Amino acid sequence: MRLAREGERSQNGARIPDREESLETRPGMTDEDREKLELAQKSAFKPSNDVPKTELGGSVRFTDVWVQHQPERYSTGKAYLYFWSSGLTEDASIHLAQGDDVFSLIVSPLTGRVRIVGDRQDAPGQRR
Repeated sequence: MRLAREGERSQNGARIPDREESLETRPGMTDEDREKLELAQKSAFKPSNDVPKTELGGSVRFTDVWVQHQPERYSTGKAYLYFWSSGLTEDASIHLAQGDDVFSLIVSPLTGRVRIVGDRQDAPGQRR
């Protein structure tokens, strides 16, 4: 997976999808555009039977997610945490709430391991 040099764009706490995310052929596409589309479709996120979908309990909600490549915390929409074949990932903090209780999931970029903190805490490399 390649990340754009300019990074993601966001507005009001949500990721703005880029135009390459529309994985459909369009009339008048060049051969180069079709080839790019084919490559994008191969690397697109798809549901996997290896990792079952897990629902949060009804009273648990995401408050916000910050991942190293994002310009700000996302509080709505989708956020992506990328893992590379070497096992490395990105700095990330995921905040969950249940009533007045807040929990932080802090992702280690070197190991991909997640540390659960019983309070609101940002990732060590998080931009403010």
